[in-house]
Amino acid sequence: MMMLLPLPSTILHNVLLSPVTGATISVIVDIDVNISVVLSALIAIFYTLFGGLYSVAYTDVIQLFFIFFGLVRAASQIYFDQF
Repeated sequence: MMMLLPLPSTILHNVLLSPVTGATISVIVDIDVNISVVLSALIAIFYTLFGGLYSVAYTDVIQLFFIFFGLVRAASQIYFDQF
């Protein structure tokens, strides 16, 4: 039972981020927004099904490092451009 607890949150996460990812893909690749939303949802579902929740956790850790370094970079840019 405990193994199934992260599953609803992962599904909800994928459902909420699919329109955002789809909109980004539609701008970059220049395809219809609806097609790109479905495409991004399918990619997320297959990645989670075949890679498991561990693969999702590993990519979240990598994403956390990128966010951290991006925030440090942005903060230093803002701080040093004020003078």
